[in-house]
Amino acid sequence: MRYSIKFSLFLATVLTSCESDTPPIIDIINPVTEEVPFGASITFRGTISDDLGILSISYAILEMNKSIEPFIETSGTNTDAQFSGSYTFNEDDVNNSMVTFRVTATDNGGNISIEDRGISLQ
Repeated sequence: MRYSIKFSLFLATVLTSCESDTPPIIDIINPVTEEVPFGASITFRGTISDDLGILSISYAILEMNKSIEPFIETSGTNTDAQFSGSYTFNEDDVNNSMVTFRVTATDNGGNISIEDRGISLQ
């Protein structure tokens, strides 16, 4: 009986130490400039890291209501990832001259991070 109590306490300690409420860290490196002419190709690049591991990553251009995952490649380990890709904006793509590039990352603990980068199309 004494052995099972110690085992239960040990198990509870291990489970508690594995939990984290820290969301993934997203760093958008490109685009650096926030003003881009229509018809120019924009390179999106950055990193994502998390101590529990990255479960999912998504990319979108909000004003276009369009996922751009086919244009983005992600590589890395369970806890660190790099993303890069490019997209060419045409005047027909958007109704206004301001768009938002959004990266959303979820870790294995269910914590979510969202990072936006505003881009002015000229």
